Amino acid sequence: MVIDGDESKQVGPGEMQQYYASRCLLAAQSEFFTKLFARGDLEPRDKNGRYVYVMEGIEVDEFETVLRFLYSAMVVRELKKPIDLTKLLHAANKYRLEDLQNQCENLLAEQLQPATCLSTLRTSDQVTAATLKRKTLDYIRTNKLDIRELPGWADLSRELVGELWASAVCIPNLKKQRI
Repeated sequence: MVIDGDESKQVGPGEMQQYYASRCLLAAQSEFFTKLFARGDLEPRDKNGRYVYVMEGIEVDEFETVLRFLYSAMVVRELKKPIDLTKLLHAANKYRLEDLQNQCENLLAEQLQPATCLSTLRTSDQVTAATLKRKTLDYIRTNKLDIRELPGWADLSRELVGELWASAVCIPNLKKQRI
Protein backbone atom coordinates (compact mmCIF):
# COMPACT_ATOMS: atom_id res chain seq x y z
CA MET A 1 0.00 0.00 0.00
CA VAL A 2 1.33 3.42 -0.88
CA ILE A 3 0.55 5.97 1.81
CA ASP A 4 -0.53 9.52 0.90
CA GLY A 5 -0.96 8.67 -2.76
CA ASP A 6 -3.91 9.35 -5.00
CA GLU A 7 -3.52 7.20 -8.06
CA SER A 8 -3.86 3.52 -8.76
CA LYS A 9 -1.58 1.32 -10.81
CA GLN A 10 -2.25 -1.88 -12.70
CA VAL A 11 0.33 -4.57 -12.14
CA GLY A 12 1.19 -7.69 -14.08
CA PRO A 13 1.24 -11.31 -12.89
CA GLY A 14 3.74 -11.93 -10.08
CA GLU A 15 3.96 -8.26 -9.15
CA MET A 16 2.52 -6.81 -5.98
CA GLN A 17 -0.76 -4.95 -6.23
CA GLN A 18 -0.46 -1.35 -5.06
CA TYR A 19 -3.19 0.67 -3.39
CA TYR A 20 -3.00 4.31 -2.46
CA ALA A 21 -4.37 5.53 0.85
CA SER A 22 -4.32 8.62 3.01
CA ARG A 23 -2.15 8.40 6.11
CA CYS A 24 -4.56 10.69 7.98
CA LEU A 25 -7.55 8.50 7.16
CA LEU A 26 -5.77 5.30 8.16
CA ALA A 27 -4.53 6.76 11.43
CA ALA A 28 -7.96 8.17 12.28
CA GLN A 29 -9.61 4.78 11.87
CA SER A 30 -7.04 2.41 13.30
CA GLU A 31 -4.84 2.24 16.39
CA PHE A 32 -2.50 -0.03 14.39
CA PHE A 33 -1.81 2.65 11.77
CA THR A 34 -1.63 5.43 14.36
CA LYS A 35 1.18 3.55 16.11
CA LEU A 36 2.86 2.64 12.81
CA PHE A 37 3.05 6.28 11.73
CA ALA A 38 4.03 7.52 15.20
CA ARG A 39 7.01 5.14 15.35
CA GLY A 40 8.40 6.59 12.14
CA ASP A 41 9.28 3.15 10.76
CA LEU A 42 8.14 4.04 7.27
CA GLU A 43 10.69 5.33 4.85
CA PRO A 44 10.00 6.64 1.35
CA ARG A 45 10.40 3.80 -1.07
CA ASP A 46 8.89 4.86 -4.35
CA LYS A 47 10.37 7.29 -6.86
CA ASN A 48 7.98 10.05 -5.74
CA GLY A 49 9.02 9.79 -2.10
CA ARG A 50 5.73 8.33 -0.92
CA TYR A 51 5.67 5.89 1.96
CA VAL A 52 5.11 2.23 1.19
CA TYR A 53 3.84 -0.34 3.65
CA VAL A 54 3.53 -4.00 2.69
CA MET A 55 0.35 -5.55 4.11
CA GLU A 56 1.04 -9.17 4.99
CA GLY A 57 -1.39 -11.91 5.88
CA ILE A 58 -4.36 -10.42 4.03
CA GLU A 59 -5.72 -11.37 0.64
CA VAL A 60 -6.44 -8.81 -2.07
CA ASP A 61 -10.24 -9.13 -1.83
CA GLU A 62 -10.22 -8.64 1.93
CA PHE A 63 -7.84 -5.69 1.67
CA GLU A 64 -9.98 -4.03 -0.99
CA THR A 65 -12.98 -4.47 1.30
CA VAL A 66 -11.05 -2.96 4.22
CA LEU A 67 -10.08 0.07 2.12
CA ARG A 68 -13.62 0.47 0.80
CA PHE A 69 -14.91 0.39 4.36
CA LEU A 70 -12.35 2.95 5.54
CA TYR A 71 -13.17 5.39 2.78
CA SER A 72 -16.93 4.97 2.65
CA ALA A 73 -18.01 3.24 5.89
CA MET A 74 -19.95 0.99 3.50
CA VAL A 75 -21.78 -1.74 5.30
CA VAL A 76 -20.12 -5.06 4.50
CA ARG A 77 -23.43 -6.77 3.70
CA GLU A 78 -23.97 -4.30 0.83
CA LEU A 79 -20.87 -5.42 -1.05
CA LYS A 80 -21.41 -6.79 -4.53
CA LYS A 81 -18.68 -9.44 -4.21
CA PRO A 82 -19.15 -12.19 -1.64
CA ILE A 83 -16.40 -12.07 0.94
CA ASP A 84 -15.35 -14.46 3.68
CA LEU A 85 -16.44 -12.60 6.82
CA THR A 86 -14.16 -14.75 8.98
CA LYS A 87 -11.09 -13.61 7.02
CA LEU A 88 -12.34 -10.04 7.11
CA LEU A 89 -12.82 -10.30 10.88
CA HIS A 90 -9.22 -11.50 11.25
CA ALA A 91 -8.00 -8.55 9.14
CA ALA A 92 -10.11 -6.07 11.12
CA ASN A 93 -8.68 -7.48 14.33
CA LYS A 94 -5.08 -7.49 13.07
CA TYR A 95 -5.23 -3.88 11.91
CA ARG A 96 -7.41 -2.84 14.88
CA LEU A 97 -10.34 -1.56 12.87
CA GLU A 98 -12.96 -1.63 15.61
CA ASP A 99 -15.94 -0.46 13.52
CA LEU A 100 -15.27 -3.07 10.87
CA GLN A 101 -14.70 -5.76 13.50
CA ASN A 102 -18.02 -4.92 15.18
CA GLN A 103 -19.80 -5.08 11.85
CA CYS A 104 -18.22 -8.46 10.98
CA GLU A 105 -19.10 -9.83 14.43
CA ASN A 106 -22.74 -8.79 14.05
CA LEU A 107 -23.04 -10.24 10.55
CA LEU A 108 -21.42 -13.52 11.58
CA ALA A 109 -23.81 -13.71 14.54
CA GLU A 110 -26.78 -13.21 12.19
CA GLN A 111 -25.55 -16.10 10.03
CA LEU A 112 -25.12 -18.62 12.86
CA GLN A 113 -26.35 -22.12 12.16
CA PRO A 114 -25.63 -25.51 13.72
CA ALA A 115 -23.11 -26.53 11.04
CA THR A 116 -20.94 -23.43 11.57
CA CYS A 117 -21.48 -22.32 15.16
CA LEU A 118 -18.42 -24.08 16.62
CA SER A 119 -16.08 -22.72 13.95
CA THR A 120 -17.54 -19.26 14.61
CA LEU A 121 -16.96 -19.77 18.32
CA ARG A 122 -13.34 -20.78 17.64
CA THR A 123 -12.84 -17.68 15.46
CA SER A 124 -14.36 -15.41 18.12
CA ASP A 125 -11.87 -16.82 20.61
CA GLN A 126 -8.89 -16.36 18.25
CA VAL A 127 -9.61 -12.68 17.60
CA THR A 128 -10.96 -11.87 21.07
CA ALA A 129 -14.40 -11.00 19.72
CA ALA A 130 -16.35 -10.99 22.99
CA THR A 131 -19.67 -9.97 21.45
CA LEU A 132 -19.53 -12.69 18.81
CA LYS A 133 -18.50 -15.28 21.41
CA ARG A 134 -21.41 -14.32 23.68
CA LYS A 135 -23.90 -14.42 20.80
CA THR A 136 -22.57 -17.80 19.65
CA LEU A 137 -22.82 -19.28 23.14
CA ASP A 138 -26.35 -17.86 23.43
CA TYR A 139 -27.24 -19.40 20.06
CA ILE A 140 -26.04 -22.82 21.15
CA ARG A 141 -27.90 -22.59 24.48
CA THR A 142 -31.10 -21.14 22.99
CA ASN A 143 -31.28 -23.79 20.27
CA LYS A 144 -30.45 -26.55 22.77
CA LEU A 145 -27.80 -27.98 20.48
CA ASP A 146 -25.88 -31.06 21.53
CA ILE A 147 -22.41 -29.68 20.97
CA ARG A 148 -20.85 -33.15 20.90
CA GLU A 149 -22.68 -33.84 17.65
CA LEU A 150 -21.69 -30.59 15.89
CA PRO A 151 -18.95 -30.39 13.26
CA GLY A 152 -15.65 -29.27 14.77
CA TRP A 153 -16.36 -30.51 18.30
CA ALA A 154 -13.11 -32.52 18.47
CA ASP A 155 -11.02 -29.49 17.42
CA LEU A 156 -12.11 -27.22 20.28
CA SER A 157 -9.63 -26.19 22.96
CA ARG A 158 -10.22 -27.24 26.56
CA GLU A 159 -10.97 -23.62 27.47
CA LEU A 160 -13.73 -23.36 24.87
CA VAL A 161 -15.20 -26.70 25.89
CA GLY A 162 -15.28 -25.42 29.46
CA GLU A 163 -17.03 -22.22 28.36
CA LEU A 164 -19.53 -24.25 26.36
CA TRP A 165 -20.39 -26.49 29.29
CA ALA A 166 -20.59 -23.54 31.68
CA SER A 167 -22.82 -21.69 29.23
CA ALA A 168 -25.10 -24.68 28.72
CA VAL A 169 -25.72 -25.08 32.44
CA CYS A 170 -25.95 -21.40 33.28
CA ILE A 171 -29.45 -19.98 33.11
CA PRO A 172 -29.30 -16.16 33.31
CA ASN A 173 -31.66 -14.23 35.56
CA LEU A 174 -32.80 -17.33 37.43
CA LYS A 175 -33.31 -16.38 41.05
CA LYS A 176 -33.08 -18.91 43.84
CA GLN A 177 -36.43 -19.77 45.30
CA ARG A 178 -37.03 -20.89 48.86
CA ILE A 179 -38.85 -24.13 49.27
